[in-house]
Amino acid sequence: MPKLYRLAAFPRGDEGGNEAAMIFNGDLDEGTMQRIAHYAGYSETAFVRVLAKDAFSARFFTPTAEVDMCGHATVAAFNALRDEGRIPPGVYALSTKAGPIRVLVGEKDVQLGFAQPVIETLEDPSPFARLLNVDGVPPVQRIDSGVCELYVKVERNEDLKRLHVDSRRIAELLESYDASGLCVYTEDALTGGDIFLRNFLPPIGIPEESATGTACVSLAASLHEKNGGRIFMFEQGDLMGKPSRITARVENSAEGMRIYVGGTARLIEKEDISVQDG
Repeated sequence: MPKLYRLAAFPRGDEGGNEAAMIFNGDLDEGTMQRIAHYAGYSETAFVRVLAKDAFSARFFTPTAEVDMCGHATVAAFNALRDEGRIPPGVYALSTKAGPIRVLVGEKDVQLGFAQPVIETLEDPSPFARLLNVDGVPPVQRIDSGVCELYVKVERNEDLKRLHVDSRRIAELLESYDASGLCVYTEDALTGGDIFLRNFLPPIGIPEESATGTACVSLAASLHEKNGGRIFMFEQGDLMGKPSRITARVENSAEGMRIYVGGTARLIEKEDISVQDG
């Protein structure tokens, strides 16, 4: 009988974070994984398998669909594997449907290494100004770091605080750009970080997410491209009552840019689960 871990990734201290579930080494069929993810009820559940001593694979399911990659569920999973004594700190290879990920497991945190994402600036951002009801026409980028999202920059954190969310309209607009999510962000952070963001992914069953690792990868790459910064602190989830803090750093080498995003995780509970649950 597999054990379901309920975790919160990227918490601010002992509070907040983004909940995820994880099952380790479960040889489960796709239908069973989907049922368990629905039962878990979190934005994503990670199903992690051992491939070799230092290599793993993972699949990720929302309550309604499979997604290629989930940063916060991966960070949660590897923090839990270390804390449970299943793996020591070190460097691990993770195979996902979005491609290979380098996982750095530290004594207290986990960092995920991503290749440079593809960044495209939209020629006509006016539909997003109307959707978000913000002054002016904000720049909009389409960035794919494993999950393809659209990124809209606004000037003030007040713009994010008063943002009215219409999941149906967001989903319709995202469909026209073949994207899974909409990330709205500002450099006017709340508590001393670099970026305050909100992230909406209604096409994959997530109205709003409290901490999004892949979104921070994309933003770190974009910010580095614009101003050369290398280390960033992202604030997310505060308006949901789930304050989350995510770190990212950009490294350049002969092999090209690599972005590391990560943080800690806290265990909520563990439970034995029947594969028929859900």
